[in-house]
Order: sequence, then structure tokens, then C-alpha cells
Amino acid sequence: MEEMDLEGDIPEQPQRKRRARPPPDPLENHPYLEFPPESDAALRCENLRKMHIGEHFAVSWKTLRKLAVEDWARGFVSVDSPWDRLFELSFTPTYREILVEFLSSFEFHPRRPNEVVDPAQPPPPPEVSFRMAGQAREMSLAQFAVHSGLYTEAEIATGLYTKGLVMVDKPTLLGFWALIADITHWDHQQSKGRVTLIEDPLFRYVSY
Repeated sequence: MEEMDLEGDIPEQPQRKRRARPPPDPLENHPYLEFPPESDAALRCENLRKMHIGEHFAVSWKTLRKLAVEDWARGFVSVDSPWDRLFELSFTPTYREILVEFLSSFEFHPRRPNEVVDPAQPPPPPEVSFRMAGQAREMSLAQFAVHSGLYTEAEIATGLYTKGLVMVDKPTLLGFWALIADITHWDHQQSKGRVTLIEDPLFRYVSY
């Protein structure tokens, strides 16, 4: 009997791809990221360590200058204003372990304007608290605004700071959005609109 060529009759089996192992966590067991087990900070830290944290947005004034619209943009972001300082922070170095620690531990307890603390009651929690480089910090919102570099001590007592604490109401937001984009695309549940739907590209750039 002739031998049968069985090898040619057997279809080639596709090889299963091995599931790639997740990359090692460079921040695992970092001393700055040790929080009490099951605490809110520990749970936030666990999630943040796995997340991609994007870079801070900046304004390219050089580009706006080439487009001859720098003066127009300065009407929204004036020189040495809180917004200007915020954008300039994008050029400062960032350390992921300290950033994750700060975001994991940050707590904000806003107070009403002119709120009076009753000495007979337990003291309220600090407005702002966080940990950075292993050091716990507590301060008022105004102190945080100064320490972050967004405001100066002199500006805290002015309307530049106090008016910024007011939340813009929804009718005002809707009215402004109707001027720069199609109001039909406004998300009423989240009270926001997509930046890509802004008609004027310069408004879109500033909004980003």
C-alpha cells in the first residue's frame, strides 16, 4: 500500500497571540504614593497611576503674532494676568510622581462668602488640603491661589480674584455659546458644547 501524505491534508492552525503583559508600573511602591489602604486617596492613586496624564495647554503667541491676531487674543488673555500665568506654567517641569500624589490627595471644601465660623461647633475642614513630596498641606483657597502662582497677594483683595469665584449661570453660558457656535449642539445635561463646533477658528484656538 502506498503511504498517504497526511501532512499536506492537515490545515495549518493559526497561532494564538499571547496577551501582552501590562508594562511595569514605575511608580509602584513609590514612597510619595503610600496612602492608608482603602482610603479615597489610595483608590484615586491606583487609578491615576495607570492613566495617561496629558501635557498642560499653552498659547503659542509666536503663531498668533504671525497671523496678526496677537492683539485680538490679548483682549482675552492679557499680559501677566491669571490666565497668562496659567498658560506659562506649561513651560515648567512636571514630575509624574508628585503630580499623582497631589491629585490623589487633593481635597476642596468651598465656603460661602463671608461665612462665619461658630466657635462652639467643631472647626470646618480646610478649604484646600493636599500632600506634596510627602508633606501634608492645608490652606485657604486664597492662599492656594497665591502659592500656585496664578494670583499675587495684592490681587486677592481685588475683583480680579473675587469675581472669578462666581459660577457663571446657564443662561449666560447659552447666550455666549449662541454667539460663537450652533446652539443646537449644546449638551444640556453637562452644560457644555464641543469646542470643534465653534465657528471662528481663533475662538476655537483660545478655547482649547
